[in-house]
Amino acid sequence: ASADEGGGGDAPFDVGHVVRQGWLKHPRRAAEKARGRYGGDVSRVVDICRIRLCHETVEGVRACLDVIAGDARVKVVRVKNTLDKEQTASWRAAGFRGVTVNLRFTTPEARTLGVDGHVCE
Repeated sequence: ASADEGGGGDAPFDVGHVVRQGWLKHPRRAAEKARGRYGGDVSRVVDICRIRLCHETVEGVRACLDVIAGDARVKVVRVKNTLDKEQTASWRAAGFRGVTVNLRFTTPEARTLGVDGHVCE
């Protein structure tokens, strides 16, 4: 991520079962994305904050996805796989390769805070 996007550079990226806090999207970039892709609806911008789960193998990714899908505290909204060239129109384009999971927290705490409808990436 560039400094313009609020990142200031790439977040540390390790392999294995490592969790890394991603960069926050810069408010200016979030507003641009809302206008350009969602007709100004900022509630549809879901990648403002991110967490990276890094694995050495595809099997590790699959096991992680199984754990997330089986967790009653979350509701998986979307899974986007950019590792599979059959599912990625711009396979030859440079850029991020991975599996993106969009989810909502369904806990009593999330409901109390009013964030149970927010989609996280």
